Amino acid sequence: MSVPPIEVKLAPGLLTTLRGQKLWASLIAGEVVSFNSSVTLIPTFNGAALDGNGVPEAYLINDVESESINFSLLFNETTGKYIFPLACPNSAVTENGGSIELAGWWTTNFPSAEPEHLLTAVFTLIVKNGADQAYSSVTVHRLPSSVVVNNVTEQSN
Repeated sequence: MSVPPIEVKLAPGLLTTLRGQKLWASLIAGEVVSFNSSVTLIPTFNGAALDGNGVPEAYLINDVESESINFSLLFNETTGKYIFPLACPNSAVTENGGSIELAGWWTTNFPSAEPEHLLTAVFTLIVKNGADQAYSSVTVHRLPSSVVVNNVTEQSN
């Protein structure tokens, strides 16, 4: 004898409470162009808490500007969460899904960097809602503007 399954219907408000806050973050680099001094990033997120001004609690940091900060003051490896307030330069992300262009980023942050040097930077988007966090990172590479070849050896077939 088979017993039909019991169908349970929950009110939308109760269902939302049971599921909890859906929190996620995604960060991608847009229009990566060689030899350009700008960096374009597109942060997308969901579930960020809003501060008193209605701005979402989403922050963009990078490893180059925060390399002088002790990592243990920035990230708690035991809990796997960033420590707020962030102990490094950071900027609030006010628009979800909008592109952020950091004009002159390579030349502003590395004024003495020669164009032929390969430079990289890791950008991280951190989204916060109470004790919950989500983050996404992207590595941006600036390609050298010239390549110097000192020796070329011909190989016979």
